[in-house]
Amino acid sequence: RITMGLEPVEIALARQLGYAGYLEYQLNGIFIEDSATDAVIASRMPLLSQSYAQLRVADGNEIYNQLADAALYRAAFSRKQLLERMVEFWTDHFNIRYFDDVQYRKAIDDRTVIRQHALGKFPDMLRASAHSPAMLLYLNQNTSRGDNGRTPNQNYAREIMELHTVGVGGGYLQNDVAQLSRILTGWSFNNTTGDFLFQRTWHDFTAKTFLEEAFPAMPANSTAAQFKAEGDRAITMLLNRPQTAKYIATKMAAWLLSYTPPQA
Repeated sequence: RITMGLEPVEIALARQLGYAGYLEYQLNGIFIEDSATDAVIASRMPLLSQSYAQLRVADGNEIYNQLADAALYRAAFSRKQLLERMVEFWTDHFNIRYFDDVQYRKAIDDRTVIRQHALGKFPDMLRASAHSPAMLLYLNQNTSRGDNGRTPNQNYAREIMELHTVGVGGGYLQNDVAQLSRILTGWSFNNTTGDFLFQRTWHDFTAKTFLEEAFPAMPANSTAAQFKAEGDRAITMLLNRPQTAKYIATKMAAWLLSYTPPQA
C-alpha cells in the first residue's frame, strides 16, 4: 500500500531489505536515487520548475497538462513510491481546483507546499498552505478585510478547520469560524511575485475570542508582524488540538491501511 502497485524492481528490493527495511527506505525518500525520473520531468515538463513570474505569462492549458502528466509519470516510474502516494493524499487533503480558480498558481503550490512537505511534518505543510497564493485565492482569503467594520470572508477560516485540521465534529462552532475569519484578515499575496503579503490596513484589530481563548484588542498602530501574529497563534492552536492529530492519523490510516481502520 505504500507503492502505486507491484513492480519487479520494487518487489526485489522489498525482499532484499525486508518489511521494516523497505518501509524505512521509502520513508526516507529524499535519499532515494531517482535522477532518471527527474531528468524526464525536467525535459518534458519544464514549466513545473519555473518561477511564479514566468508561469504568469505561460500558457495555462500547457501548465495544467504538464502538471497532470508529471503526476502520472512519477506515479508510474519514480522510485520514490511512498512520496508519490503521499503527494496524492495531501493534494486531496488540501484540495484546490485549477481551472477558473487558481490556474498557474497550482503548479507553485504543488511544488512548494505538497511535494516539499509530503513526507515532512504536518505543521510545516499547514503553515505553508496558509501562505500559499493558490490556497488564499481559492478560498477568497486574499481579499478578506475586517477594517472599518467590514465582514470578513469566512471560506478559509471554515475550511482550515473542517477539512485541514480538526475535521467535522472537531469541537468548533460557527462563531469560531467567524472569529477566525476576523483573526486572519489581511492574509494575502503579491500577485506579481507570488510572495505572501500581509495587508496591515485590512486587519481587524478589535478583541476576538477563538476556541474559548481571548485575543485582546490591539493598538491601531501595532506593526504588521504583531497583527499577523494573531493568525499564526490561531493556526498553532489548531495544530495543538488532539482532534487534529486524530483526524489526520485516521485519514492517513484509511489511505494506507484500510478504509475502516481499527480504532487502536
